[in-house]
Order: sequence, then structure tokens, then C-alpha cells
Amino acid sequence: MKKILLLHPPRYLQKIGGGFFAAFNLIRHNRGVDRLPGVTPPTELALLATVLSTCYTVEVLDANALNLLPREVFRKIRSSAPDMVIIRAGDSTFIEDIAYYYFSEGIGIPAIVWENHLSFMFAERMQREFGIKRLLGGDPEQIVFDCIESGAEGYFYGEPFDIASLPSVRLDLLPVDRYLYENRRVWFVEQSRGCGWGKCTFCMRSRPGANMLSYRSLTVIEEELKSAAKHGIEHIFFWGDDLNSSQERLESIVALMGKMNFSWECWMRASGIDGTVLRAMKKSGCERITFGVENGMQEVLDRLEKGIAVDDVPRVFRACRRVGIRPVASLFIGSPHETPESLKKTWSLVKALRPEQILISCYRPFAETKLFKEARRERLLTADLFETAINDGFFGGDAFIGSRNMTREEIEHWYRRFSRLATVLSFRNYLVQPAKWIYAFKQLLLKVVREYRND
Repeated sequence: MKKILLLHPPRYLQKIGGGFFAAFNLIRHNRGVDRLPGVTPPTELALLATVLSTCYTVEVLDANALNLLPREVFRKIRSSAPDMVIIRAGDSTFIEDIAYYYFSEGIGIPAIVWENHLSFMFAERMQREFGIKRLLGGDPEQIVFDCIESGAEGYFYGEPFDIASLPSVRLDLLPVDRYLYENRRVWFVEQSRGCGWGKCTFCMRSRPGANMLSYRSLTVIEEELKSAAKHGIEHIFFWGDDLNSSQERLESIVALMGKMNFSWECWMRASGIDGTVLRAMKKSGCERITFGVENGMQEVLDRLEKGIAVDDVPRVFRACRRVGIRPVASLFIGSPHETPESLKKTWSLVKALRPEQILISCYRPFAETKLFKEARRERLLTADLFETAINDGFFGGDAFIGSRNMTREEIEHWYRRFSRLATVLSFRNYLVQPAKWIYAFKQLLLKVVREYRND
């Protein structure tokens, strides 16, 4: 039986001066790479490993969670002696990640690079410039077998499919004790794939043929949660676009969590939410909800086809606080429609919302989305997106374009303002939670370092 090694590469190292480096936890996922606090599980990689384990001997090396150095990863690949290596690469870490591809191929072990964002647009360029023989993209759980068994080279793209048949993740393959968030053991559950709205012009889900909303079986999710409990997991993050894409599905998840003994959180759309739903969520253990607020000006939201009303957002945030759920606001700035006025309104909205945290990023142009085509048509996309990505430019702080009314430098200035506000909000939040002070100090220190380096 073939042995497959699946690698989640090491953390992102950033020089902070004086010969010192900071190592940032990463989550490499279908939309790229994010730096998140704590140590986050590579759920998508783990799910692929579980699927492959039905036909092969599988080993997962989560170098990010284990905080391994590159030389330690090289040695582990060599000592494991697999028949094939699958490397979970990210866009902003692509250059670093493919070092493990070269090493594997160099010692005679065929390797696959799995990357979802850049490969959609630049697959041929990635293979030509970097000599990658096997590149995997899209939803990999079905196409990966062709990639392994055919012996062929090229770009293997997995079309969206109904994920109802996907199994419960094998947590025994992972260093589960290393996954910590706010000093609690955490697991990210992929309960759905695709978006119930799917119209936002900036989102990769809006690309033709890219969005197929489907759900994993509730029986499978319950099995996975029971396994998580046996492994000492305390907190569940439902990893998906919006938990309220279906009212019936939301109620089923809430009922399921009510039978468990976890705290949990999720992403939701800031529409169609009432106090009854939120009270039920709180009773079942929900502590926090992240909402895609995006912008404080209705005209901008309408042009982004977000499908929410600015006036509804404060109501939803107040309703969350009334039942004891902590709301988080996710924002992005710098779209072609951005103006100084819209940014001022976004700033005022965030101050009024008083969220527990804000998540802020600059507009990231996903290939072939409606907004991408619009920006390209108006000649706003002046940067080489591929070069920007592989030179660390997709971590959120760099503006890729100017808007019709603002320069890139002006947008980046606003990004830094929002980042500092995020730091203040986080500090205030953790100040009243003594049990999390050590955790908070570490995370705030890293945020200060990052902001200092960006100035």
C-alpha cells in the first residue's frame, strides 16, 4: 500500500530587528493564507488526509503546529520515506512552501503542490517558472486520486461537489493537543462548503461555476464532535462562509451543539437574525459570531452586491450583546468603490458597534470575479498580482489597487488606522478577562511588532 505524507509547512518568520524573528501561526485555506492568533488546525488538509486514508497509508506532518524549522521538516520527510508528498501551499507563503516540493523531488519522492488561489489564474505560470510537475487546486478530495495514480503531470483542478459524503476527520492523524485558541484546545469543523448568498462581487465564490453550497452530514459532524471531545477539544469553530445560509440547517447545528459540552463560534451574515435564534445559540454554547460588515456606506455595499443593510448591523450587534454573544466585525477596505467618505462612515460605524474585535484587510482581487473584471477594465489593477502574492503581499496590509477616488497610499494609511483600532479593541476586551492575560499579551505584542514593521 502506498504511503502518502501530507505536509502543512512551518510558520511564517518575520524579522523584527536585532537578529530576532517572530514566528506567526498560519492557516492555509481555500482563499489563501491568514495569520491568526493561537495555533489553528489545518482542517482542509486533515479532511483530505482522512479521505486518502481509505486507500493509502497516510501521515500528516503539521509543521506549523509543531513549530518546526525547515531543516527539521526536511529530515522528517526523508525519514518518513513516503511514496508521495502533498504540500499544502499558500499564496503569500508560496516561495517558502515549495522548498519542500524541491527537496522531496530532489531525493526521488514525487510531490504535489496543493494551492487554491493563485493556481486558479496562474497555474501554467506557476508550473513554468517554478518547475512544478504536479499542481492541485479546487476541491481536491476526488481529483487527488487521479493525480496520485495516473503518474501524469500538470494542473489537476477539482470541481465543486456535494460534500455530504465526506467522512468524519481522523483526529488521530494530527497533533491535536497543539491546537490552542485563547488557551483552549480548539477544532475547526467544516460543516459546509460554498455560500448561501454567493453574489458578493469581490468574493471568489461569485466566479462562474465556483459556488456550490452543500453540507456535510449532521451524523458525520456529530461523530467528529464526539471524537473531538475524546481528544480533549474544548472549543469549536464552524469554518464556513455563513452558518445561517439555511434556517433549518442553523437550527439543526444549534440542536446538535446543545447536546455537546463545547463552547463554539461561527461566521454569519448580518441579515435574517432575531433574538430567538441568538438565545438558542447562546444556550447551546455559542460565545462569538463574526459578521461580514465590510463597509459603513450603503452605496458601497450595494455596488459590492453584499445583500445587507448598514442599518441592520447595529441592531444585530446589540441583539448579540443582549444574549451574551460577543460580536466581531470583519471589514475590508480599498475596493474600486472606496472613497474617503465611505471610510469615514466605516470608521464611525465600527466605533458605534463596539465589537469585541475587528478583522481588517485590504481588497484582495480574486481572479475572474465581477469586481476583478471591473477593476481590470478600468485599469486599476496596475500591480502584477502573482508577483505581489509570492512577495508576501496578500497578508492584508498592502493595497493592490487605488480606488476611483483614492490612491494606494491613502488606502494603506486607512488600513493602518483600522489596525491600530483593532489592537485597542482587543486590549480592552482581554483587560476584563484575567484568565486570558498571558495569551493576550503574546498576541498584542506580535500585533504591535507587525504594525511597527509596516510603518
